[in-house]
Amino acid sequence: MSTTQLIEPFAVAKEASAVRVPVLLLYGEQDVTVEPLRDVAIFRSAPDIATAIIPRMAHMHNFAPTRALAWARLQAFIPRVAAVGDHAAAAEAAPPAS
Repeated sequence: MSTTQLIEPFAVAKEASAVRVPVLLLYGEQDVTVEPLRDVAIFRSAPDIATAIIPRMAHMHNFAPTRALAWARLQAFIPRVAAVGDHAAAAEAAPPAS
């Protein structure tokens, strides 16, 4: 895929549809993605998708004055999906009900 193709909307939709892990989509309110909420649909195989549009932020999240909001979303997301993973692993390990 060429660099020019990569900047087209949904250029990696096929690859994204194969993602089978939790996904956190963070956007700035003035980001390069025109319709951030449409991105959720392309991650159709992901078991958990969280999305946030951070105010006073553009595409370079770590340079924004509100970057701590993005970091807080990430910090909240990790233990939440880890807990879901722990429950799924426990369910798989449990002996079958008799």
